[in-house]
Amino acid sequence: MNHSFNIEIANSYGIESAIIIENMAFWTKKNIANDSNKHEDRYWVYNSIKAWGKLFPYWTDRQISRILKKMEENGIITVGNFNKSAYDRTKWYCLAESILQTWYSISPNGQMEKPEQSNGCTEKVKPIPVINTVVETNINNKPVDGKSKKTKHKKAEAFTIEINHDDFKGWREDFKLYKKYMYHGFLACYKNKDFMEDLEKRFSKLNVVETIKKAYVEYWSSERGWRHYLTKPTKKIGFTLVLANICSYDFNHVTK
Repeated sequence: MNHSFNIEIANSYGIESAIIIENMAFWTKKNIANDSNKHEDRYWVYNSIKAWGKLFPYWTDRQISRILKKMEENGIITVGNFNKSAYDRTKWYCLAESILQTWYSISPNGQMEKPEQSNGCTEKVKPIPVINTVVETNINNKPVDGKSKKTKHKKAEAFTIEINHDDFKGWREDFKLYKKYMYHGFLACYKNKDFMEDLEKRFSKLNVVETIKKAYVEYWSSERGWRHYLTKPTKKIGFTLVLANICSYDFNHVTK
C-alpha cells in the first residue's frame, strides 16, 4: 500500500493531517458518486481507531487519536455518530467543505491507491444560500482604512452581511450556518475587483489571496472562529474591514 499527500495541503495543515485528508477526500469522492454514507445532507467516513491503525501502521493508536482530535479542533473535520447500534462507538468523520474544495482544486482526479476498510466523508458542495446582504458605501461613516476621506473605489469601501440569529437552532446547525455566512462574505469580497486591487496595493509584499485563504481556512471557517463569534454575537459583520485586518496581522501573512 502506498500513501501520499499533497505538498500544498501539507504546508497548510501539516503532513499528518494531509495524509488523512487524502484518504478521507478519496472516499468522499466515491461516496458522493454512489450517494452513500450520507447523513445530515453530508457525506461521512467511519472508522475505529483500530481500523485507522491498520491503514496507517506507522502510527500508534495514541498518535492517531491525537491527529484526529487536532483536526477536529482546527475545524478540518466534524465528528459524528450514525451507528445503528447504541453500543457501537465507531466515530464518523466529515471533512470541512473548504478542505474538500481545496483538495479538489489541487487533486481533481483524487489520485491515490485505494485503501482498505475506509469510507469517504465530507459536506456536499452546495450553492451559496440566500442570505440578506447589505452593500454600503460606508460603515459607521468610515471606509476600510479608517480615514474620514473616502477611497477612490466606491464599491470597495464596505460589504456587510446581516446575520439573522432567529435562524440559529442548535450548536451543530448554527455552526454550519455560520460557515455559510463566512463563505458568502469572503467570496463577495474576493469577487470585488476594486477591493482586491486596493488590498494588493496596500499590502504589496503579500500574496493577498493566499493570506486571506489561510486565515479563512485556519480560523474564520473553523470551530475556533465560531466559538470566538459566540463570545460576542454581532448581527452585522463588515467583511471588507475583516479582510483588511487579516492582511495587517503578521501571523496570517503569506509573502510573494
